[in-house]
Amino acid sequence: MNTSDYFKGAITESQVRKRYTELCFQYHPAYGGTEEAMQAINDVYLELLKQKDGEESTGTDGKLHRFYYKQDLEQETIDKINNTLHQDIEGCRLMLVGKWIWIDGDNLGKHLQRRESRYGKHYTAVAGYMGTLKYRYSEERNKLYWRPGKYKGRRSNKGFENLQKKYGYEEISKEN
Repeated sequence: MNTSDYFKGAITESQVRKRYTELCFQYHPAYGGTEEAMQAINDVYLELLKQKDGEESTGTDGKLHRFYYKQDLEQETIDKINNTLHQDIEGCRLMLVGKWIWIDGDNLGKHLQRRESRYGKHYTAVAGYMGTLKYRYSEERNKLYWRPGKYKGRRSNKGFENLQKKYGYEEISKEN
């Protein structure tokens, strides 16, 4: 397949992101693809996102949103998705909400370790693959999450569904 064909028909920033997640499971080396194909897809993906800088669209929350391209954050998110796909996440769901990656599912408990600190009892990702990938645990949402860079988000007690509506949601699965 020609690299220009990978994202054929993906016009908006959200369509480009959706198509990228589909391509991850089709061409990622962990699922039978090659490093060369995945690198070509990553390059085209980043170039398309760069072209979408400043694009306005109506989000699922009904509000107007403007997309800002930040290459370092986009690359960091791509790398994290690729590294996570190399791990055993059977029975877990991998989701992209904005630029944050969330993981939940029936087998999430095996990736958590309860520990006590001076701040009380809390869960952390175990020293296994989620710990080394620096995922954190949100007790309110019962999900592991990762955020790019030095992102400083505001703490929100709103439900996960509100985050999905506000920032966009894409489930990354083998079926995509």
